[in-house]
Amino acid sequence: MSQSAETLIDGIQRQISIANALLEAIRQEQLGLRKSDITALETAVAAKQRYVEALEHEQGKHMAILSDNGFARDLSGLENFLAECRGQQAVLLRDALDQLRSIARECRDENMRSSHLNVACKRRAQELLAIVRGESFASQGVYESNGAVTGTSSKPIARA
Repeated sequence: MSQSAETLIDGIQRQISIANALLEAIRQEQLGLRKSDITALETAVAAKQRYVEALEHEQGKHMAILSDNGFARDLSGLENFLAECRGQQAVLLRDALDQLRSIARECRDENMRSSHLNVACKRRAQELLAIVRGESFASQGVYESNGAVTGTSSKPIARA
């Protein structure tokens, strides 16, 4: 068990490193969205995909270690494996798992922010296109169908 625990600890450390890189890629994605930098956005999204694949690969290795030691290939198997570890290995494994969980939560939260930012950017682009086309986007209540600003002028924006 001790060799398997050491291998699992090493693998979780690799996942921590990958998850930190994923977190940075998510933050770069947000920056690309804020700055409307398509190149930076494409680079960040590609990096995110690579890091997610790397995390999944490491996860597969962890599941194989659990299975090889007679444990289920899921969270319950990991918890049971952890319960069988003793001493310093148990402490190191638990600490590494806690750190990985913390980074994973941070990645999830930042990814949600990116998603909301993406939706807001798309909405803003649609609103701007509606303005340029002289179309109404009644949900905002700012422009009429002819492009005039509500309550201030009857002159369509397209003719201003």
